Amino acid sequence: MTTTTLKAKFIVSHNGKKSAPGEPIRNLTEEEAQRLIDVGAAERLDLDIIDITDDVDVTVEEFAGLGAPDQKKYLELRGMEPAGKAEDRVKQYEDWLNSDV
Repeated sequence: MTTTTLKAKFIVSHNGKKSAPGEPIRNLTEEEAQRLIDVGAAERLDLDIIDITDDVDVTVEEFAGLGAPDQKKYLELRGMEPAGKAEDRVKQYEDWLNSDV
């Protein structure tokens, strides 16, 4: 099952966890995500609004779905030198996400 991550615009409670404005809301179905967007409680992650100070990390699946320029930008913002191939960039991101950084 594919899940989606959104960025909360207001305090959102989902699956017993509260997300404050700006925090990620993870593990949403597409229907749940669309409902939160429709009521104005959350927005899709947009790499143009994420900077290195943001504590918003996309899932590996979402990262893999990004275009090459966005993948490279995302890795660079986290202090990494992006690999040339998409599958290598996904592996880099997955390793980073699983590290204690």
